[in-house]
Amino acid sequence: MSKSNLSFKHLLALQFVLGALIPALLLSGLLIFEFRGIQTDEQIKIQSAQTEKAVLQLSSELEKLALQLEQLSLDANVALAASSGIFAPNARTSLLKLAAQHPLASAILLVDNNFWVAEAVPVNAMVLPLAPLHTSLSNLYQADYSAHDQTILLDAAEFNPLLTAEHQEPQLSQWILMLLPLKLADTAAEIDPRSKLSGVLVALVSLQQIKQYLNTYSPHAELLNIYWQNTPLLPELPQDIDSVVSRAKLNIPGLAQTLEISFSTSRERALQPITDLTYRFALITALFSIVLLIAAWLFVRREIKPIAELSGVVQRYADGDLTQPQQHFLYAEFEHIASVLHSMAVKLSEHQYLLEGKVRQRTEELQLAVENLNTMNGQLVKTQQHLIEAEKSSQIGILVAGVAREISAPVSKGLQALYLLQQQNMKITNAVKHNALKRSALENYLADSSQAIKQLGYQLKKAEELILSFKAMAVDQSSEQRRNFNLYDYLYSVILNLRYELGHYQVKVDIQGDKIMIIQSLPGSFSRILTNLILNSLQHGFEPQQQHSISISYKLLPDGLLQLTYHDDGAGITPEVQQRMFEPFFTTAQQEGGSGLGLSIVYNLVTQQLKGKVTCHSEPGHGATFILTLPVRVVIKPRKLS
Repeated sequence: MSKSNLSFKHLLALQFVLGALIPALLLSGLLIFEFRGIQTDEQIKIQSAQTEKAVLQLSSELEKLALQLEQLSLDANVALAASSGIFAPNARTSLLKLAAQHPLASAILLVDNNFWVAEAVPVNAMVLPLAPLHTSLSNLYQADYSAHDQTILLDAAEFNPLLTAEHQEPQLSQWILMLLPLKLADTAAEIDPRSKLSGVLVALVSLQQIKQYLNTYSPHAELLNIYWQNTPLLPELPQDIDSVVSRAKLNIPGLAQTLEISFSTSRERALQPITDLTYRFALITALFSIVLLIAAWLFVRREIKPIAELSGVVQRYADGDLTQPQQHFLYAEFEHIASVLHSMAVKLSEHQYLLEGKVRQRTEELQLAVENLNTMNGQLVKTQQHLIEAEKSSQIGILVAGVAREISAPVSKGLQALYLLQQQNMKITNAVKHNALKRSALENYLADSSQAIKQLGYQLKKAEELILSFKAMAVDQSSEQRRNFNLYDYLYSVILNLRYELGHYQVKVDIQGDKIMIIQSLPGSFSRILTNLILNSLQHGFEPQQQHSISISYKLLPDGLLQLTYHDDGAGITPEVQQRMFEPFFTTAQQEGGSGLGLSIVYNLVTQQLKGKVTCHSEPGHGATFILTLPVRVVIKPRKLS
C-alpha cells in the first residue's frame, strides 16, 4: 500500500479554518478601511470647526476692543487730554479701565497733534518711538475734522523692547495699529470752539499676542502660520506630509484685507481611534483563529472517525470475517456503504437451507405490508369521515379534495407493487414445491421483491404521513384545546394540505422563522387563519396565468408576543375595502360565489379565541400584508443568532 503525502484530516481542518477566517478578514479589513476614510474626513471637519471657532473668538475680542476704542474716542475728557492736558487723570483712568478689559492690546496711547504721547498705558509706552507712525498720523492730521478711524498692519521691531517681557523669546515684529481721531466738536462749544482734530487714540496689538490667543483658543491643533496678502508672517516650519491642514480668515475691524490663519493636526492623532480598533480586531481575530482551530480539530476528528471505522470493517471482510455484525454509522452515506458491504457478505455466506426461510420471510413481510395497507385505508376512511363531520363548511371541501388527490397516488402505486409481489410469490412458491428452484431465479425474486417492498414501504409511509397530517389538522380544527406544537412544522403542514388549491395557480410559498421554536396555543385556530388568508389571496388577489408568491414569517417580540406576518404580491386592497373587509358577509366577489366570511373568520379567531390583534397594510397593485400579534406561551425558545 502506497503512502499518501496529504492528510485528509489536515485538508478538512484547513478548509474549515480558511472558509471561516478569510471572509471575516476581508470584510473586517474593508470595514476598517472605510472607517479610516470616514474618520479622516470627520477629523478634517472637526479641525476646521475648531479653527473657525478660535478665529471667531479672536475676531470677537478685536471687535469688542474696536468698539470700546470708538466709544472712548467720543469721550470729551480724552479729547481735551490730548489737546491741552485738561482732564488727563480722567483720561488715564479710562485708558487703564480699557486696558484691563482688553489684555489683547499691548498698549493704548493718546497722541497730540505734535506727535507727542500725552497719556499711555502701560507707562513705559510714554517713550514709545512714534517714527513708524508719522505717515499715518500725518494723513489723519491733514484730514483734520473729516478724518476717519484707520487700522494698519505695521512692521515695527522697535516696539518690542518696551512692550514685551524680557524673559520671552524673540518676538514677532508685526503690529496691528488701530488709529481713532479725537474730535473736540463732540464736546461743549464754550470749552473748545475750534472744532479741530485734537489728537489720535492709538491701540497697539502685537502679532505675537494674536498668536498666543490662537494657541489658547485651539489647544488641539498646531498654529502653522499667519498670512498677510499671501505672505507668511511667521517663520516657515517643515510641514509633515501626513498631517491635516485647515485654514480660516481673521477679520480685523478697519483693516481692508484679512489675515489667513493656518492650523495643522497630526494624522496619527486623528486616526488614533481606528488604530485602537485595529489592535482590538487583531486580538479578536487571534482569539477567533484559536477557537476555529479547536473547533476544526473537533469537527474533523468527528468526521474522520466513521471513515476509520468503515476502513476497519472493510479490512475484516478482506481478512475473511464474513459473519461480523453490521456496523451502524451516524451518517446516511456511511450507513448505506456498510449496509451494502454487509449484504454482500451475507449473500456469500448463506447456504441452500436458508432459501425457504427467506421465502417465508418475504411472504410474511408481504402479508404485513398488505395488513398495513388495509390499516392505512381504514385510517384514511375514518380521517375523511372525521374531517367531514368536524370541519366548518368553508374548510370541508378543501380538506376532502386534498385527501382524495394526495392519497390516490401513493395508494395506487402501493397496489401496483402489491400485485407484482403476489405474482412473484406465486412463481417462487410453485418452484419450491416442485424442487425446481434455481439460484438465479431466487436471486431475481429476492431482488424484485426487495425493490417492490421498498416501493411499497415508501408509498405506505408517504400515505401514512399524509393521513397523519390530515388527521392532525382535522383534530386541531375541531378541538379547542391548547397543546404544544412546532410552529414551523405546523405552518408547513397547512401549506401541504392546500397543495391542491395552490396547484391551480403559479404560486411560490415561503415560510421564514425559527424551525425549533415550540409554542403552546390553539393550533386549529392557526390552521383556519392561514387557510382563509391563502384562499383569500387565491380568490381575490392572484391571476392563474401569472407568477405569484406568498411569504409567511414569524418572530418573538421583546414583550413576549408572537408576530406572524402574511404577505402576498397580488392585486392589493383599496382603502375603501380595507375599512370593511373584516365585516361578516362583506365580499367583492359576490358574482363569483364569495361568501364574505373568510376575513371575518380570521378576525374573530385572532381577537376572540387567540386574544390578539390583526392589522392590514395594502396598496392597489402592490399586494397585501396582514400582521398578527398574538399572546402565546413559548415552550422552546428560538435560537439566538450570534
